[in-house]
Amino acid sequence: MNYRTYPDWDINVRKLTNDVGVMHVLEVGGQDTFPKAVASLAKGGHIGSIGGLGEGGFVREAPEDLLKPYNATWSYIYVGSRTDFENLNAFMIEHQIHPVIDRVFPYAETPAAYDYMKSGSFFGKIVIAIDK
Repeated sequence: MNYRTYPDWDINVRKLTNDVGVMHVLEVGGQDTFPKAVASLAKGGHIGSIGGLGEGGFVREAPEDLLKPYNATWSYIYVGSRTDFENLNAFMIEHQIHPVIDRVFPYAETPAAYDYMKSGSFFGKIVIAIDK
């Protein structure tokens, strides 16, 4: 659902599903869109979030409080804010921290890179180089 075309996309989801809602929402928008994601859920639905949901976290109710009426679940991967990322990069530059790269595979050998990862015989990062 394109949020630019449908600013009240949660309402449109309800209309399209005959007010049942959806079982899964991938939420990447943040604290302002999370309530819309919840409102678009079916009973027993799930929201998966990627990101930190805004610099300040939740200003209103906690996510769990919003989920209770839907008997819904929420899982998330916190990736931090842009400020966190910039601070991490500055720290790494200042302290000359570099990742350990075990092996670089050309893009054409991507399946071999995955096989190598599955083998567990590596130390550090496995890189797939994308040709320009």
